[in-house]
Amino acid sequence: MVNKIILDYLQNNKDKYSLDALKHKIISSGYSKEEVEEAMMILGIENHSPAEMKQESVDTSSYSKWLKLAGISGILFAVFLIISSLISSFSETVSFIFIIMAMISSIFFFYGFVVLGKKYDKRLIKIVSWIFIILIVLFMLFQIINLISPGLFGDLFAKPSVVEIGTASEALDVLTGTLLIVLILFLFVLLITIILGILFGVGLIKLKDNVEYAKTTGILLIIGYSTLIIGIGVLVLIVAYIFEILLLFKASRKQGNI
Repeated sequence: MVNKIILDYLQNNKDKYSLDALKHKIISSGYSKEEVEEAMMILGIENHSPAEMKQESVDTSSYSKWLKLAGISGILFAVFLIISSLISSFSETVSFIFIIMAMISSIFFFYGFVVLGKKYDKRLIKIVSWIFIILIVLFMLFQIINLISPGLFGDLFAKPSVVEIGTASEALDVLTGTLLIVLILFLFVLLITIILGILFGVGLIKLKDNVEYAKTTGILLIIGYSTLIIGIGVLVLIVAYIFEILLLFKASRKQGNI
């Protein structure tokens, strides 16, 4: 008769860990190889071939390394951003370099969630993470172009003078129009950020059965981005960011350790 304990254990964990790792864990707990194979046969699952096991080992190793790199990049992003803000009044050039380094770190950080999405076949977290990466790259390009040719974007938001316009009234109208455009662009970017942030949180919640802290982090992100416009969300998002880093490190150590 099949051992129900082994059967339930395999049923609950077969989609989370490799069959080889599960089999090793069960046998090391005192059960026989025959009992494990009988339960596997009942469930209709089979051991991997040596080639498949080797490939899975390589994939798991690569997966773990990417997530560790993403976690470290998350820490570096915060460090570079703080350094940039501290030295901005002393050297704009050095501050700019640290901003670019922070942006590069954030790309690796979000790619960690792309890896998680691929691993557990969660399309939402994968798609939103790629969107964030694309937006970060575009922002970096904007910053670099603005540094090389500051007048290229500066003319768009330059304050018109009375001489250029003709009268103070006309200058005020143009200035008001320019400020309105800037405000609309700001609100548009804020709205897109909030929507993407909430979707990112929902995507993480979908990982709750696969990755530790995923549900907590997802809920914090949804609350944080939903209340971002009133300021409270900033504090919530800081906490959520810490949980995101912890999540990546936890997920990187999960494979092969039951």
